[in-house]
Amino acid sequence: MHLRWCDSCGVPVVKLRECGTCGSGTRAVEYTPPGDVRPAFPVDVELFLELIGSSFGVSLCEPEKLGPVVLNSVPSADRMDEVIVNGVVVAAIRYDPEKGYSILPRPELALAIEPKRRWVIADQGAVGPIAGGANLLAPGVTSADPDIMPDDDVIILSDGKVLGVGRSRFSGEDLNRAQQDGLRGMAIKIRWKTEDREPMGTDNEATWEDAVAANIPHLEERLDKGMRFAVEVAERKGLPVAVSFSGGKDSLVTLDIVAQAGLDPTMMFLDTGLELPGTLEYVEKVAARYGLPLIVGNAYDAFWKALEHFGPPAKDFRWCCKTNKLGPTSLVIREHFPDGVLSFIGQRQYESQQRKSSGPVWRNPWVIGQTGASPIQGWTSFEVWLYIFWKDLPFNPWYEQGLDRIGCWLCPASDVAELERVKEVFPGFSRWSAHLTEYADEIGTSADWLENGLWRWRKRPGHVEEHGGLDIERYRERHGKGPYGPLPDLDRERYAGMLSMLGAVDPEETGLVLGYDGTEYHIRMTEGGIDIDPEPPGHVARDIGHLLLRSAYCVGCGVCVAACPSAALEKVENLMEIDSERCSQCGRCLDAPCPVIEYRPWSNVYR
Repeated sequence: MHLRWCDSCGVPVVKLRECGTCGSGTRAVEYTPPGDVRPAFPVDVELFLELIGSSFGVSLCEPEKLGPVVLNSVPSADRMDEVIVNGVVVAAIRYDPEKGYSILPRPELALAIEPKRRWVIADQGAVGPIAGGANLLAPGVTSADPDIMPDDDVIILSDGKVLGVGRSRFSGEDLNRAQQDGLRGMAIKIRWKTEDREPMGTDNEATWEDAVAANIPHLEERLDKGMRFAVEVAERKGLPVAVSFSGGKDSLVTLDIVAQAGLDPTMMFLDTGLELPGTLEYVEKVAARYGLPLIVGNAYDAFWKALEHFGPPAKDFRWCCKTNKLGPTSLVIREHFPDGVLSFIGQRQYESQQRKSSGPVWRNPWVIGQTGASPIQGWTSFEVWLYIFWKDLPFNPWYEQGLDRIGCWLCPASDVAELERVKEVFPGFSRWSAHLTEYADEIGTSADWLENGLWRWRKRPGHVEEHGGLDIERYRERHGKGPYGPLPDLDRERYAGMLSMLGAVDPEETGLVLGYDGTEYHIRMTEGGIDIDPEPPGHVARDIGHLLLRSAYCVGCGVCVAACPSAALEKVENLMEIDSERCSQCGRCLDAPCPVIEYRPWSNVYR
């Protein structure tokens, strides 16, 4: 909650108590926590004005009369943004997967227009109660726009004055018959009353250039601190320096700070195989601008192949980050930085609790050989954008298409609103839609599992519990191999090679014999898993079980390959292969994280 406003200049200001342009005192903007705000691009402002027109039948003003508009993402079932104009929240724009976009006006907007639609006239007897905080009861309605539908947001008037804004429980036709039919009870749930409010201004000609100028003292301080951090970490770690460049705004600012600090980093970009069109060309353009070497890794079609093992990724089941990003990044680092690398990453603490807890310098167990550091760890999204405008940095043009984040185009962490936008402008999205449709038919899930984006969860949160969702038993039936049902026909030779990581392996008629920790274990493969004789201690059973799953379900992410100090492991297509003669049985590959183990419990393959 760092946003302030200079009323003299008509611009947003971050943290500064005095405007960097005119020196006037600034005021705190009241908006909904957590408050990681961002600038509204022309496409966002256009949507705001269009929704006013379609909902209330009026034209507010030309976009340039609103000055710099700011959006604040607030908790909701899907996307909902508060719209901040002249330092005041004037409305919220909400997306519903079933109904699309709608606008929830605040009093400042309602007072600035004369609605031709979605109006409700209250009688004089309701004026006092509404001013006192009461809802509008049905007997107090004298007339209403007949096109109002239940749950529409409406503007309540009396004698030409706006009393408040709220949500209608009834249709306009029902409200117009309220007196005749003797309708009782609450008709309009009042969200906001207009008492002591002023209409929003529509005469602010300030620009984003003006906003940047007002924030320069703060931005200079941020840049200086970021450069000092980058230099200090680089000197302390003594490793080659790189910037992990994703093509998004945060990595762009990180790159600029590190470059200005004089560290001459290598740019690393990992093509996940799910990048938005033009992203690679954009990355190459940025590398050329800075004159930096560029390393491009590629996950190719790893996602589509791993999809058969895991099923659709979800917010609470993000196996795809490991198979398509972190694992391949480990392989890139192993190839180009065998002794390790200090990688500056555009991570911010306001993005998630996990990123907040990691601190500004960290090690990710999924990315072998990398020390991560973020010079913008404490930055807000708004500071990032102001910095980009200040330095005139070439940001990814997809942000101007209405996207709030840049990354894999089908990421389950995205809102349905964002996914629908990608679907509109990217023909390649049809491949994912076709897969989800086929998958939904196969596991027998409900229609709105697909239509309402419920595939983005395995365990649905409360706000979508009323919708149908994933039938977990059918899911297990579909992905039931291993811990959820019969194992596939195992490649015994491949499993034997895997077990050689632990000790000497010999075949026998019914299975394999493993010499491990001075004991010979006879491993017999059964329909549902494996039997081990004699019964092993827990850590031995775990290692044998893990290797069984790895041999059956390896998707070739590359994490264990990068962890191997003797180069005994190699990624061949979408599988990890072992050279038993080179293996030193050090166990580092077993200690390395593995998506198969992370997302497929091993415990009941061994009985």
